[in-house]
Amino acid sequence: MRVPARIAMAFLVLTSPLFPQTSQSPSLMPQPRQVTPGTGELAIGKDFKIEVKADPSDQMMHEAAQRCQHSLVGDAGLHAPPRFIQPGAASSAHSLTIMVRASAAMRMGVDESYSLTITPTGARLEAATGVGALRGMATLRQLVQRDGDRVFLPAVTIQDSPRYPWRGLMIDTARHFMPVEVIERNIDAMELVKLNVLHLHLSDNEGFRIESKVFPKLQTEGSNGEYYTQNQMRELIRYAALRGIMIVPEFDMPSHSTSWFAGYPELSSYPGPFKPGVLTYEGIGPKSTMAELGAAMEQAKVPAMDPTRETTYQFLDKFIGEMAGLFISPYMHIGADENNGVAWLTSPSIVEYMKEHDIAGAPALQAYFVGRVKTLLEKHGKQVAAWEDAYLPDQFNNAIFEVWTPFKKSDVLGGPLSNGNKALVSLGFYLDVFYPAHFHYLNEALPVKDDPQAEQSLLGGEAAMWAELENRSTVESRIWPRAGAVAERLWSPAGELNVTDMYRRLFRLSAVLDREGVHNLADYRQGVKRFAGALPVEPVTTLLDVLAPVKGYRRLMTAAFVHAAGGPGDPPLNRVADTVLVDSAAKYQFREALTAWLKTHDAASGEKLRRCLELWSKNDALLAPYLAQSKELAEVAGHSKRLAALADAALKALDQLRKGQPLSAAQLAEADALLRSAQTADGETEIVVLPEIEALFHGSLAPEPATYPLF
Repeated sequence: MRVPARIAMAFLVLTSPLFPQTSQSPSLMPQPRQVTPGTGELAIGKDFKIEVKADPSDQMMHEAAQRCQHSLVGDAGLHAPPRFIQPGAASSAHSLTIMVRASAAMRMGVDESYSLTITPTGARLEAATGVGALRGMATLRQLVQRDGDRVFLPAVTIQDSPRYPWRGLMIDTARHFMPVEVIERNIDAMELVKLNVLHLHLSDNEGFRIESKVFPKLQTEGSNGEYYTQNQMRELIRYAALRGIMIVPEFDMPSHSTSWFAGYPELSSYPGPFKPGVLTYEGIGPKSTMAELGAAMEQAKVPAMDPTRETTYQFLDKFIGEMAGLFISPYMHIGADENNGVAWLTSPSIVEYMKEHDIAGAPALQAYFVGRVKTLLEKHGKQVAAWEDAYLPDQFNNAIFEVWTPFKKSDVLGGPLSNGNKALVSLGFYLDVFYPAHFHYLNEALPVKDDPQAEQSLLGGEAAMWAELENRSTVESRIWPRAGAVAERLWSPAGELNVTDMYRRLFRLSAVLDREGVHNLADYRQGVKRFAGALPVEPVTTLLDVLAPVKGYRRLMTAAFVHAAGGPGDPPLNRVADTVLVDSAAKYQFREALTAWLKTHDAASGEKLRRCLELWSKNDALLAPYLAQSKELAEVAGHSKRLAALADAALKALDQLRKGQPLSAAQLAEADALLRSAQTADGETEIVVLPEIEALFHGSLAPEPATYPLF
């Protein structure tokens, strides 16, 4: 069907690039430590050159300079490739000179600082190490601007260095396997926002995702045939290292380990057989309450390794030795979370062992297990990392504990840890709860202001992408661009946080990532096309652009009830809730216009509001044929109708207010009733522009919420 011209024009208003970058206000994420805007711009013409003053044998610099050139000039092929020149040689005019004083691989604490100066006659990037030069080139790649055929860099001077040395992204490849090309695209995105640790969660109940030649039944029995070969992993490690990123593997133990037991049941605390998959809980069904599910999880006999058998440690010694030879990172993560201890405390032999060795309770037995594994890791040259569940005061030394749980105050954060232990923050950075970017940006688990006492043992933090509800077709749109807000908190200096400016830069980052080949928007566009079928995509886009998945763990808990009741183990993840973006650019464009209009009632802002409201008002009628052909879209049909009704009422209100006529009590009551109705979570999605529409009626726009319910 054809889309009327007026609606198409309104659609273009909503989908045009947000918050364009200017030379006075570079839209960089993360924000550099110090930025001084200059005057003018450096044109990237046919005579533009990249000259590198570094060790000519430095492969990292060779490839980084090529990536930088591609970002600057695209695929035109009209420019000479980057060339290495002597450190004392004069730089060419209209060139980018990259000067690196020493080659260095990515390691914790490496100098990542750089300085960048861009003038109309040339650009100069200086760094003490190649890793620092990579960070500077990431800034350059974000700075590039295009205006038609014209490509240029704004004049600017930047001095930059990171706040924390560990800036990570955790990707769960156990619940849903993520192919090599997906991991590579995420590494590309990490490079652009200066994240430097890729934490790969490689084993869990659902799957064991790395090839072991010593214990091959780990992957043959513990996965569905989807795992990384050792050659693939070596290439991924190399790929990441060339981008200044370290891959840290996680092998979850002693619990979250059913996939281990599928091939090697002798590791378990109780006999099998075992097969990889989602854990189910007895007596739980779709009508069970959250409290009942929680109690069932606490009481369930969760499979866990037997910590009392020497054969367990003999197995782990050989396995860790093999993996230590594969992963070059000095760190290995062992999980050690969410072990309720029931499997141990119901085993007569384990209880007897605890009595004989004076081990009082499951937490103490877990500490014993972690201590034994830590010794094995150190034997093979690795430092242990674990989730905070493994932490006990004065129990360990030189270990890294990652804070995650929102259910209790952590013992790991807030002050110095003894014995050289260090902390990482993932609490508040969980991307799988579908919270918008500003929640992660405002995360108070990471000190907002410089606090030497709180930060004495803090290495940094990680964004966490658990994949129970994500797969290879959705994970990139879930991670990006929100992980950029996390990257900013970990890189940029402490200071005042500005949500409005953060979103201005976040949506430009999203466009840069899309341009660079990350699938943060491509997967969304593909989902929209799937719902639209052979029809034009615009009406589907108009609705989906203002929807988001329900926040918190409600969707995950719904899936848990289904699994517990014997439902399907792996949903297809092809619904609207699996497709829509967490942060809506349309919402923030509308919010920006509304904020301006509430202050001044100016005609330009009022007209922007009108165009958006007209688009939403008329879209429900356009969607009718789409709803008839797509059961997935039909799930959110109620949203379309309610949004149209709200937009109709808001248009009338806007016309009155622009004429200086106040709204009646009856109008406001009707609007409030429509708003309450629109809060329905159809298809486990929600309309994200409700606060802004409410503000139009009531004349006051509240700040974005700082917190959201977890369930």
